[in-house]
Amino acid sequence: MQGIVVLDVAIGLIFIYLILGLMCSALQEVVARWFKLRSGNLWSGIENLLKDGDGGDTSLADKLYNHPLIKKLGRNGAKPSYIPSRTFTLALLDVIKVPGAKGGPLSEAKNSVNKLDNEDLKKTLSSLINDVEGDIEETRIRIETWFDDSMDRVAGWYSRQARTIMFLLAFGLTVALNVDSIVIAKTLWREPVLREAMVKSAQARHVEGMPESEKNFTEFKDQLDELSLPIGWEKFPPEWEKERFFQAVFGWILSALAISLGAPFWFDILGKFLSIRNAGRKPDRSQPKA
Repeated sequence: MQGIVVLDVAIGLIFIYLILGLMCSALQEVVARWFKLRSGNLWSGIENLLKDGDGGDTSLADKLYNHPLIKKLGRNGAKPSYIPSRTFTLALLDVIKVPGAKGGPLSEAKNSVNKLDNEDLKKTLSSLINDVEGDIEETRIRIETWFDDSMDRVAGWYSRQARTIMFLLAFGLTVALNVDSIVIAKTLWREPVLREAMVKSAQARHVEGMPESEKNFTEFKDQLDELSLPIGWEKFPPEWEKERFFQAVFGWILSALAISLGAPFWFDILGKFLSIRNAGRKPDRSQPKA
């Protein structure tokens, strides 16, 4: 019996982390759009890719972004947040093309690369195309692969940045709503009616499937309010003793760390815990009669 109670308390906490994770994801989307994080990271990656050494000339990146193929990817004149590798390759070869150059497409590309002032880019592109014989498509594929590999690093930059932002949002939301994991766990342990209601809500949420994080923040907040949990402030600032304050801070940090793992993580964990609960105890094998 106690094992079921522990499992139900865990399911309740996981469900709370799921909803709060969805709320943070919605906030993160707003922050990403507001500060243009994706387009900013992409620009930094391409600028680093095309500039001449550390702190060198970035005019080639500016020319690339002003190319019609790239320019049309942005909305209302803004920098794009995503550039397909083929589009990048076609725009780059066009931007570096030497005016009046003669010969086939491959010969033209090689001549253009050889006349680049940017020594770093010149060496890189030369290593990609100089051993290609008569096949411009192979040249484009190699440049596309080089670009994709570079964008993998940019994705890593954004991922680390996003994790930091997610934790800051999670901690801010945790404090704003007074989401103390320790207090919530104790409450769920003591109140079977609330605990059972939490499990039913969690089961219903899991049956409905993983919601989109871009949904309205207030919709997830309303779901949280419906749970009747010990969340929120009766009085702010609270009149706490020092020991109670430090206990709350510890509870907030636990909540923030959990929430920052993200809603998809907790949705998967919720499914596993519900499966364990629904499976229950296997019936004993019937004993043969003597």
